[in-house]
Amino acid sequence: MSDPTWFVYLFSLTDCTAFKVGFSCNPLQRIHTFSRRYYERFDLARSLLLRLDTEADARAIEAALKTELAEFRADSPSWVPPEAGGHTEWFAAMHFMRAEERLRIFLEDAGSRLIIDAAGYIRGELERFSVSFEPWAWSQA
Repeated sequence: MSDPTWFVYLFSLTDCTAFKVGFSCNPLQRIHTFSRRYYERFDLARSLLLRLDTEADARAIEAALKTELAEFRADSPSWVPPEAGGHTEWFAAMHFMRAEERLRIFLEDAGSRLIIDAAGYIRGELERFSVSFEPWAWSQA
C-alpha cells in the first residue's frame, strides 16, 4: 500500500466569519467531522487544499500557519461538535487572504500542488465512493 497523500486545508465558512486551518490525509472525512451538512456550513469554492507528500510536512506547515495567525484566532462555531476537535484552529475570515498567500509560499518552497478547487476535490471523492454506495445500501436492506 502506498503512503497516503496529506493536505493542509483552509476551510472557509459560508457566513464569512471565520476559516479553519488544519491538516488531514482525508479532507472529506475531516470536513464531515465538523458538520454532516458541511456543504451548507463551508464555502468549498473558496476553501483551499495544499497537497503534500508527508505527514511531517503537513504538520510543519499547519503549525507555521497557526503560529503566524495566532493573534487573529476566532471562536469555533457553536455547531461544531466537541468530538471534532480543532477548536483553537479557527481564525477571523478577514485574514483568509493572508493564509492563502502563505500557502502559496509553502507551495513554492515544497514543490507541492495547490488545489484551489476544494469543491472539485470533494466532489471527486464523493463520485469515487458512489460506486460502492448502491451495493452497500443493498447489503444494509
